[in-house]
Amino acid sequence: MASELISLPYALSTTQTVVVVKHRNHFGRKTVTHATAKIHVICGSIKKEDAQLIGRRSANYQPNLWTYEFLHQSHHNHHVVDRVEERARKLEEKVLYMMMNSSDMEPLNLLELIDDLHRLGLSYKFQNHINSALSRIHSSQYMHLHTHKTLHATALLFRILRQHAFHVSQDVFESFTDDEKNFKPEIGNDVQGMLSLYEASHLSFEGENLCEKAKTFSATNLMNIISKDETENKVKESTRSVLEGLPYHHSPYRVEARRYIDTYNKKEPHNQLLLELAKLDFNMVQSLYQQELQQMTRWWRDMGLASKLSFARDRLTESFFWSLGIVSHPNFSNCRKELTKVAALITVLDDVYDVYGTLDELELFTDAVERWDVNAINNLPDYMTLCFLALYNTINEMVFDIFKDYAVKCIPYLKKAWCDLCKSFLQEAKWSNNKVVPRLKEYLENGSVSCSGGVFLTHSFFLLNQEITEPALHSLTNYHDLLRSSSTVFRISNDLATSTEEMECGETANSITCYMNETGGSEEDARRNLRSLIDEAWKNMNRSLVMDSTFDKSFIEVAMNLARIAQFTYQHGDGHGRPDNRSKSRIKSLLVDPILVNLISLPYALSTTQRVVVVKHRNHFGRKTVTHATAKIHVICGSTKKDDGQLIGRRSANYQPNLWTYEFLHQSHHNHHVVEIIEERAKKLEEKVGHIMMNSSDMEPLSLLEFIDDLHRLGLSYKFPNHINSALSRIHSSQHVLHYTPKTLHATALLFRILRQHSFHVSQDVFESFNDDEGNLKAEIGNDVQGMLSLYEASHLNFDGENLCEKARAFSATNMMNIIRKEGTENKVKESVRRVLEGLPSHHSPYRVEARGYIDTYHKKEPHSQLLLELAKLDFNMVQSLHQQELKQMARWWRDIGLASKLSFARDRLTESFFWSLGIVSHPNFSYCRKELTKVAALVTVLDDVYDVYGTLDELELFTDAVERWDVNAINDLPDYMTLCFLALYNTVNEIAFDIFKDHAFKCLPHLKKAWCDLCKSFLQEAKWSNNKVVPSLKEYLENGLVSCSGGICLIHSFFLLNQETSEQALHSLINYHELLRSSSTIFRISNDLATSAEEMECGETANSMTCYMNETGDSEEGARRYLRSVIDEAWKNMNRCLVMDSTFDKSFIEVAMNLARIAQFTYQHGDGHGRPDNRSKGRIKSLLVDPIPVNVPT
Repeated sequence: MASELISLPYALSTTQTVVVVKHRNHFGRKTVTHATAKIHVICGSIKKEDAQLIGRRSANYQPNLWTYEFLHQSHHNHHVVDRVEERARKLEEKVLYMMMNSSDMEPLNLLELIDDLHRLGLSYKFQNHINSALSRIHSSQYMHLHTHKTLHATALLFRILRQHAFHVSQDVFESFTDDEKNFKPEIGNDVQGMLSLYEASHLSFEGENLCEKAKTFSATNLMNIISKDETENKVKESTRSVLEGLPYHHSPYRVEARRYIDTYNKKEPHNQLLLELAKLDFNMVQSLYQQELQQMTRWWRDMGLASKLSFARDRLTESFFWSLGIVSHPNFSNCRKELTKVAALITVLDDVYDVYGTLDELELFTDAVERWDVNAINNLPDYMTLCFLALYNTINEMVFDIFKDYAVKCIPYLKKAWCDLCKSFLQEAKWSNNKVVPRLKEYLENGSVSCSGGVFLTHSFFLLNQEITEPALHSLTNYHDLLRSSSTVFRISNDLATSTEEMECGETANSITCYMNETGGSEEDARRNLRSLIDEAWKNMNRSLVMDSTFDKSFIEVAMNLARIAQFTYQHGDGHGRPDNRSKSRIKSLLVDPILVNLISLPYALSTTQRVVVVKHRNHFGRKTVTHATAKIHVICGSTKKDDGQLIGRRSANYQPNLWTYEFLHQSHHNHHVVEIIEERAKKLEEKVGHIMMNSSDMEPLSLLEFIDDLHRLGLSYKFPNHINSALSRIHSSQHVLHYTPKTLHATALLFRILRQHSFHVSQDVFESFNDDEGNLKAEIGNDVQGMLSLYEASHLNFDGENLCEKARAFSATNMMNIIRKEGTENKVKESVRRVLEGLPSHHSPYRVEARGYIDTYHKKEPHSQLLLELAKLDFNMVQSLHQQELKQMARWWRDIGLASKLSFARDRLTESFFWSLGIVSHPNFSYCRKELTKVAALVTVLDDVYDVYGTLDELELFTDAVERWDVNAINDLPDYMTLCFLALYNTVNEIAFDIFKDHAFKCLPHLKKAWCDLCKSFLQEAKWSNNKVVPSLKEYLENGLVSCSGGICLIHSFFLLNQETSEQALHSLINYHELLRSSSTIFRISNDLATSAEEMECGETANSMTCYMNETGDSEEGARRYLRSVIDEAWKNMNRCLVMDSTFDKSFIEVAMNLARIAQFTYQHGDGHGRPDNRSKGRIKSLLVDPIPVNVPT
């Protein structure tokens, strides 16, 4: 290692930061084998079947085929991306020009252009122009001119018009029939005509016999054409691909686009402009899909079902493929992602019902879904609890997003869809268990639900913001013929693909076995009959598309897309349950493999390592200062109704806007070489410090104590906890304590403070050697600056009743003031003493705040360790970078949840909320806990504004009741802005409970619910006091205020997020607000009131600790402040005792409770740093989250 240091080419500026993140140590029906196996759910520490082994079936599913590496191989050449986008834009303009002037084109040429646009996957770009052109063609003169020309032109006209929902009669084909209404034999050799007629025939309605004849006639003649020796090979090839594949009308949009692009150059004539645009667009849209799938893989990994439930299929990519088939339009990204979640959850639930669950368990699960009550998990086995919470939270999150975006309360409809699905799954499980073969009609009636088509379509309806009419909703929930037809295609296609293997395994109920059992027919008869049912279902959907329907045409297309992707998935076998290489390659062609393209003067091959992304998206903490100016504030909540048309006079807090832009989170350009140098340097420095601590028994005791103190105050102690505790255990032995205490005041005070900080008991009697005969500290030690500083800091670790420590604090503070006043005192001494007196004591300072301040001044200390200083700087910056990544994630969450943009009355305090969480849990390894506490803090802030500023008392009663019930159905009684708030709270907390159960197998939701209910009740009480101008007694106020400050909320969530030992005693103490929680919350509550009360009193607020004390005692404001500060001191004494003496809680949780008090005192030290943050507040947060410490890096 070179010894020379260079001035930082790495100053860890806001444009170059280091990230070192250390994490915590049916689909339809499936083929099932009947081999009994003892399968255990892999679910963290979840109990295995309560020690009772249950024989369960195994489906022996193959593992997931996908590694997702292709999602991380995209290296964007931004110059190439720009060129591609520009080229595509110019090509699109040219095609647009063609369409704008399409009235000058020959009708047949125009139809062929429109057909090419559609089949090349480009029609979505020109839909208005296509519809306009087809409207012209549909006029009578065009129809008259065209329907009696060539068979190809007529069939193309028929197909294109019906595909675009224009009505055209089958009679257009009459000119090609003889007197007996049969197609003339001579047209059978017209290959182009036969191909066009065959494709057109699949757009028929029920009862259109001519179209049926057309299908048979064209198919027969196409087979004949293939069989003729003189037929050219390329004609045979194209004809065979049509007959062996799905008809174009039945093919998924993107599948057809890829196939057509790959073969379009063989078409004569073909349009090179369209082909180039189609290739570029396909690749750009593919890149968008990859970004979506990447997001879904993160969701799936975080959900943990694949890793926790060993019996279930892991089919995330296949699930995404389904969603892509249902909704392919690039603009509907959110819908695709949500449908992917639906598909993945259905797959797991199907395996629960078909493979793993016992009938008794399945009854319980079905009942839980029907109740749609999170309390139902108390009756479920652990693996089902995991499944239910995953389903419940995911769907409720969708409900929130739909309400946020469209102001539609869709929860009753989504609930019903999932309930119906589970009931149908249960029915199939009963048939299977009892070896019952139902009648085909009964099977299909149940199967059209169990295939999950209704679930997909119901979710799609709301995700795509369809027009909400009573007829549409009635049709949706009662399975309109459109949904039944699409689901029939889905159900039967699945059965046709999987029935053979199912029958070999002894399965009794699928459509083929039901038909054969009912009719006595053969399997081939059954297959033929079932294919005819698929044809009838398509005819019904075709009629819905063209004729007037309850639903919009766009939703009808979605229903048809579901049928398309179902037929495609099961065309050659079970492409979802048991995907093979063919299935994988077909998905790869759409999601992995780009199309090679050439740009003029550009060697651009859009390989898997060079892709283009073009994403086009669719068109309290505590109490706050409140002014009483009445204002009419309207909630900005999408199309949410404003107070049901009635204007309500509401208060305004006139909060300043959010101070943060978050740009600093996006300015990090990592120099990976520099990062590696820094990490390596930090690692070596850490090893050196570790070596010192391992050999600390050789150190002088005072030197060791000072070293440990430096480690702690520099923010490094978290790296060496075992070494520190071992060293302090040695020091704490009786002979050492007795040996040290007669020495200097500094040494004795440091010993006392360090030991108590680390939970070692040491008596205040260690200070008696510095007392005179009257028990007072000797006057002569008052000039010992170092001794006074150490004694002052140590005095803040006292317990209640420790009078000597009280005297020590007063004595040291007085003498430190004298030191500052002395003219002969050096300036640097005055500066350090003043800083101690004016700031928070070290014991009361947030860990990271203390670290930053100590690092910045440590070099002035004599002596100091350059080794520790360098390591502290590097570590601070690396941890800061981790915190920036966490805040970036939280900024995305906050943006997505939409409360800041939708609720104009509420404070936007995301960064400040993260700062609270960082103050409460600073250890780098507890990243997840910090992020979840940030959500808690942000939600508390919004709810506090609802109760203190915006809500009427009647509304607040409703909201409090909703939280107490903890029932999503409560939103039906809430005004829209409260619905938004409730769903945000409900979903977020349920998600936290799910994650805790998934990771630690503990059901904490009842405790989290109680905490939020208690908080809202306390908020409501304060709103009543304010509304009625009541000043309660101080005791009554503080009893309520201990809850309303939200300290309990933060600590209860922290308890479970940090996986504390959940003993009955600990849980009882937690939910009943043990003295530890009360003490921490007392400091929180009073610190807030001391900072905000002056402004509140000016505004006429009646209830805060200042006004309550003054009203009760008649004392002055200064007297009230003096008294309340003494209450804070008593609270600290209580926590100090908890830290050192035996407690219900682990020491780590006690430290968290103390951290809450620390960050509260820090936030409100100079004013309302949360409600009304100023530049001082911003600067203090910046020093921890934005501004790195300049360091030197070894060359």
